[in-house]
Amino acid sequence: VQRSKVDSTTIRLLSINHKTENLCFNNMLSPFLSWCATQGIITPLTLCGEETSYRYMKIDNHSLSGDILRIPLKACIIDKTPELLSQKLAKERDMGDESIFAPYINVLPTLDASEN
Repeated sequence: VQRSKVDSTTIRLLSINHKTENLCFNNMLSPFLSWCATQGIITPLTLCGEETSYRYMKIDNHSLSGDILRIPLKACIIDKTPELLSQKLAKERDMGDESIFAPYINVLPTLDASEN
């Protein structure tokens, strides 16, 4: 088994690429959070880890006794079967910024991302 050599230039390029990906994600996140607020989505969760490749949600108040997430149906894309749902998602994605769901769709991973 031959191991590849990683030098400091490669590490710097990977770091720059990672920071660029985070910047792109954060630029998509702000419109998404604004969209959530206008749609009436309510949650006590806070997004953490924007500076890393690992993101998670946390609860600031550990004595939570209510809902973790409340989403009005107007903010949902729903259908009777996974196939019909995927068609609706594709239609909304193809509409681009004209779609009311664009801020949500923009933060979803692409199929290409799962192949890498």
